[in-house]
Amino acid sequence: MESLSSIYEAVKSRASDLVGYMGSEHEVARLAKYLNRSEFSVLLRIYRELPVCGMLMAFAIDSNGNPSPPVAQSECDYDSARDHEFTWMSPNHVIEELEQALAGSAAFAAGFVPLGMCSSGGDGYFLRIMTEGKAPVRLFQVYYDWYDPTKGVLVIPEAVHLVCQSFDQAVRVAHFGAGIPRLEAPLD
Repeated sequence: MESLSSIYEAVKSRASDLVGYMGSEHEVARLAKYLNRSEFSVLLRIYRELPVCGMLMAFAIDSNGNPSPPVAQSECDYDSARDHEFTWMSPNHVIEELEQALAGSAAFAAGFVPLGMCSSGGDGYFLRIMTEGKAPVRLFQVYYDWYDPTKGVLVIPEAVHLVCQSFDQAVRVAHFGAGIPRLEAPLD
């Protein structure tokens, strides 16, 4: 079992591979208003201290359901059940997802925290952080087309797909690449 602090340690152990940018103090402070429970403090610390924003993260899921290095070498090799690539959201992008995307705010209300934008333009990647602190931090893809606007909720379980049981392990084996540069000027 892992805790959110093991995610921080996994990301920090890959610091020389990280090619994104850090969230500004102002962005992180704004995001902290949403992620105001103690279990989110490590996620805020990652944004504040490590250059993950805008960075591509790619990994595969092997036949046993465990994260492994990416397999696809071209679009022809790509298998959506196996290969995953997303761009880490900046704190501002997370806030936009929470405030402006109906499915994103419904996912957050159901316990999912936005983390990444699918590189192929598909559905977003979300962390599921359990309050026990020792439960695994799982990575999900949330399918926006399962959002029910008449009820303002996601139709669960159809709306979520478990990508991996251990995001910590995905970070340890992933390939990182240049993604989206900082598009908005930091506000501090």
